[in-house]
Parts: sequence; C-alpha cells; structure tokens
Amino acid sequence: MTARTASLLFPSAEFVASETEVAFWSAPDLVGKVSAKQQPLVTQANLKLASPRLRLIKAGAEVAPGVTTFDTAGHTPGHMSVHISSGREEMLLTGDVVVDTAIGFQHPEWAFRGSTWTCPKQQRRAWPSSTRAAADKTLVGSYHLPFPGFGHVVREGSGYRWLPADWQWTT
Repeated sequence: MTARTASLLFPSAEFVASETEVAFWSAPDLVGKVSAKQQPLVTQANLKLASPRLRLIKAGAEVAPGVTTFDTAGHTPGHMSVHISSGREEMLLTGDVVVDTAIGFQHPEWAFRGSTWTCPKQQRRAWPSSTRAAADKTLVGSYHLPFPGFGHVVREGSGYRWLPADWQWTT
C-alpha cells in the first residue's frame, strides 16, 4: 500500500492476515484502549483498502505449499510467525517476536514497550519459536534484527543468543 495515493501498490495481490489480528485492529473501541502513539488509524485505513483481497486465517494455516503460520501472540493478540520449507531447507520468519537482540533472546518471556497488547501468559507463546529454532538450527529472519536480519538462535543458559548469518556481497 502506498500512503501518497492511499491505494494498493500491488492491486492484484492477495493479502493474508490473522483473523484475530484483524479483529483486534478493527475493533471500534480500540482507540480508547491504546496510547496516542499506538492509534490504529493507519492500520485501519490499510485494512479497509485491502479488504476486497483479504483472506483471514487462523494460526496453523498453510498459506501456500510449504508456507505455514504458527501462533506467536504476545506483541499483539493475533501475531503469527511463518515457517517456510522447501525440500530439506527451512526458515522461520518471526516478525515482532524479538525486537532487541541484547535482551529479547535472553528473556523471550519479557514484553517490550512497543507491544500493543501484553499478557504474560500470552507473551510466552514466543518461546516455542526460539526453542524450535535453536534445537533444529533453523535459519531465522526478522526485520527487527541487525543486518542482514537472518541468522540462528543458539541456546545459552536459561535463554538464547542471536548468531547473525554471514553475509557476502556478490557481483
């Protein structure tokens, strides 16, 4: 979506989202429940634009062959992460599960200040993604992690540690 024209950048694309997440951001009373900095006006406008092409799913749904979602509620009530697999290769895309490598991996049960919805029981749903990634040595990607945003989660004590992937420029 583009803010300049308030239109879809890819008008033929299908949008896939968590039904719980969409319900949360679409709730008429949400404005009174979140801080001024977290007002959902942009999100609600984007959902309205996408709605004709929006497919709502539950966590665990297969979005496309080899692309499966899983529940990592905590940052928001409908937060999901994505497991992508092709043959023997796989990757986890974690979104907002971890936003700070110094603390987020050592204490994945801690909520961060930018969370719009925080419940300690729910926040712990992020733990399985770290446990799984560390045990299986699965490649992990997230837009909150330092460049290149891909790497591995390593078990360390009672928490975890981020090990960034090597990056090589190709010509």
